[in-house]
Amino acid sequence: MSNLIVSGLNHHTSPISIREQFSIPKSCVSHALDSLRQSPSIQEAILLSTCNRTEVYALTSNIQTGFSDLNNFFSMVQSVSGHDVLEPEFRLLREDVVLHLLRVASGLDSIVLGESQIMAQIKEAHQTALVAKVCGRNLDYIFKLALECGKQVRTCTNLSKGSVSVSSVAIDMAKERLSSLNNKTILIVGAGTMARSCLKILSSNITNSTIYIINRNIDAANKLAKGFKNQENNNIYSASLEELYNLAGEADLIIVATGSTSYLIDHDKFVDKGKLSNRRQVLIDISVPRNIDPRLSNLESIDLLSVDDLVSIVERNLSNREELINQVENIIAEYLDEYTNWQLTNSIIPTITKLKLKLEEKRINEVKKVKCPVVNEITDENYNLNDQVTKSLINTILHEPISHLKSITSKDSLLKETTVLSRLFSLDSHNK
Repeated sequence: MSNLIVSGLNHHTSPISIREQFSIPKSCVSHALDSLRQSPSIQEAILLSTCNRTEVYALTSNIQTGFSDLNNFFSMVQSVSGHDVLEPEFRLLREDVVLHLLRVASGLDSIVLGESQIMAQIKEAHQTALVAKVCGRNLDYIFKLALECGKQVRTCTNLSKGSVSVSSVAIDMAKERLSSLNNKTILIVGAGTMARSCLKILSSNITNSTIYIINRNIDAANKLAKGFKNQENNNIYSASLEELYNLAGEADLIIVATGSTSYLIDHDKFVDKGKLSNRRQVLIDISVPRNIDPRLSNLESIDLLSVDDLVSIVERNLSNREELINQVENIIAEYLDEYTNWQLTNSIIPTITKLKLKLEEKRINEVKKVKCPVVNEITDENYNLNDQVTKSLINTILHEPISHLKSITSKDSLLKETTVLSRLFSLDSHNK
């Protein structure tokens, strides 16, 4: 018997200081999936690693062994070593796994309620596992169902209206702390999806500001800056990584969003090279692992924020969106019912397959015995005719009982009827 499980950690169970130790860069996901494939009890697996979570969804032949294999996996991927090996605290079984994934896809389980980026992240995790050939029929169905559910939520409700991404909430937090982002010097470190999102929001909502884009790959920074050159209200420039600390000293706001696994802004270098003054500076680190040295939060003139500091805006959103959340929960319930029905249908497939195989075997044996009455032999024409007639007869006989089994919605009732069917036709002993 196969069991659906999920194990990992997320923003509910672990702060960013722990989550960042388990974060898996995109470039390493395929290798991580290869490692999961080698686990004896893991039949299927999908790895979802975002700034909010690192979770492994798996199908396992044994629940206890499966969780043990996932613990070993997480021990291997930790980015730090020590005597106390950290273990994932988040575990779910069977239908609870599906419910959790539906909530994640719908945006109910994100730090930012209704955030839109999670859909693309789930889709990418699904596709990567398919390419790696570690995602089988079960997880393929479940992830497709989650993506359909997420799309339905965003089409039929207003949950995604307002601040619905980490980037947009980061900008809102910066506005709160600096009163205004007009006439400011802003530094964006990174040129990926979140950096682009931040630049898009900033360039269309502020005026008379100077924005610098720094990236390790200067061509990517140039391309991103060039894409927003037509913004007349602000000056947007690209710069090399070597200019980071000089520009950091001039910036009122610094937003860091990269895939680096180490600090790009170091405390000692920032203090030494950044021409630190009493002027207030806001630093927002939306990277996981963190890219800004957390010791900078000890400086009086520095206001350092990470993704976990978005909670205040999240709580504000929650209090204003109770009715919307109820609407989303109703949609999720419908998709969970769809999964339950699919699971019930799947549970009868082995019995139906055994029944068809047994009847087919007997049918073929009987057809081979039927001789043509004219020549008292088994001719090709006679065999083909009998073959077609008996196939049609078997399919006709099976149609009603199979349709009846598929219509049953009670798990207990279905188990009783398939058990009776197995006994009547001795299916458990067939093909042993």
